[in-house]
Amino acid sequence: MRAALLADYVGTRVHIVHLSSGVAADAIEDAKSRGVRISCETCPQYLLLDRDDLARLGPFARCAPPLRDRSDVERLWEHLARGTIDCITTDHCAFTYETRLRGQTNIFLTPNGLPGVETLVPVFVDEARRRGFSWTKIADLVSASPARLWHLSPTKGVLTPGADADLVLLDPQREWTIRGDSLHQMHKWTPYEGRSVSTKVVRTIVRGRTVFDENTDGRDLTDERGKGKFIRAHMDGDRG
Repeated sequence: MRAALLADYVGTRVHIVHLSSGVAADAIEDAKSRGVRISCETCPQYLLLDRDDLARLGPFARCAPPLRDRSDVERLWEHLARGTIDCITTDHCAFTYETRLRGQTNIFLTPNGLPGVETLVPVFVDEARRRGFSWTKIADLVSASPARLWHLSPTKGVLTPGADADLVLLDPQREWTIRGDSLHQMHKWTPYEGRSVSTKVVRTIVRGRTVFDENTDGRDLTDERGKGKFIRAHMDGDRG
């Protein structure tokens, strides 16, 4: 991989986003074994969807990089288990349903990117548990590892005294079906429409404040919104 070769030659670090290819994952694993300072992430769509879904969904599955063959999906899971892939991200793109319809006759008229913030936890956790991933490994991939990678620890990504009380509470045995019209995002569609999962987010806490509770559906939590604070993330050698 060109990026790994250049990082090795220059002696810097490099981070690969939205990993979708099994061959690329092999190259990253090899680079890591040689001491190259390289890290990478992948997204739920590359772990759950493949080219058959692209054929089925058309413009509603257009993203960059594109969906790959099922063999690539399986190889990414293997690399997740081996530790090649450092974390899971969403690459959330808030394109509307109407913009997707532009690609019905020409898929290239549809913007690249899929929505994924609200569905990341249920779809990834559900599939990871089916494949035998431990809760500790799952928590590391979605929380602890990215916090370490982007130097947000020990404020983020850990449950220790002094850290921000950021928590997602799950019901790991709640069977439900994902429907776009029931999501809280502005654009009421999802590439996982009709997918049955067994993990449900029931409450979200940010710095000790509940910002989502399934029992209220957010109706009495308006005062808790808009209270975020900026925390600068950086990688090694990026502090300017």
